[in-house]
Amino acid sequence: MLPKSEMLLRQSVVRHLLESDTALEMGWRVQAYRQFEQVLSDKGFPCLFGRRANKSGSCLLLFIPCEHEQQALRDGMEEYVKFVNDTPLEDRLFNPLIVIFEKNDFNSLAEEQAYAWATLQQLHDGDRSPWPAKACTDPEVFEWTYHFAGLPMFINMSFPRHSAMKSRSLGGHIVFVVNPRENFDEVASAETESGRKVREKIRQRIADYNNGVVPDTLGFFGDRTSLEWKQYQLEGGLSLSRCPLHIKVDKTDHLNER
Repeated sequence: MLPKSEMLLRQSVVRHLLESDTALEMGWRVQAYRQFEQVLSDKGFPCLFGRRANKSGSCLLLFIPCEHEQQALRDGMEEYVKFVNDTPLEDRLFNPLIVIFEKNDFNSLAEEQAYAWATLQQLHDGDRSPWPAKACTDPEVFEWTYHFAGLPMFINMSFPRHSAMKSRSLGGHIVFVVNPRENFDEVASAETESGRKVREKIRQRIADYNNGVVPDTLGFFGDRTSLEWKQYQLEGGLSLSRCPLHIKVDKTDHLNER
């Protein structure tokens, strides 16, 4: 039987399911996954770490159906955070969480992006863990990053209609690529020469892949001139002067209503 949609699936398991009779039960997930894998298999795809994870089949996948999508997302994210907390850093550097959403009846890139931000807000609102006491709560400050279940993370939001910035289009569905913040600090830190070289190499690959288009908002975490939230979406589509997320430190009353 097909595992419940809200469960995390190892990429190797998904590949096995696609080759079995179970593929018929997977419905929309079949095309959505195959489109994702096709993009990541392109030798020109700029993210070297994403290509490596895809090649080795080490991605973790979370398919979000339209029905009960917020519960499925929250449960899957909690499971992923547990995996991160239980696994040594060196053993999970190439285990990004790939969240693929079924909903794709949007009319524009701006609509896709508005949905993505609303989804992140709802995920934050439903977080059963408090926002860490020492974590920045203002997305307009360079030190801010998204937290869920106490874990600082980076969320790459990719959209089907991101045609000019095609490095942020991973098929026909909205996709979140989620990594713990510390993964980037380990493999591509802005504080080390090797990390800066890796980032510059990826930046050049982005330019090549996007036919010369390099997002102005692409930067380093911790750089005073760079805001983390702007790198989640990048330019194009929804024009935002400020981050649409509202971080709530005390959500006791809200959660008690759920």
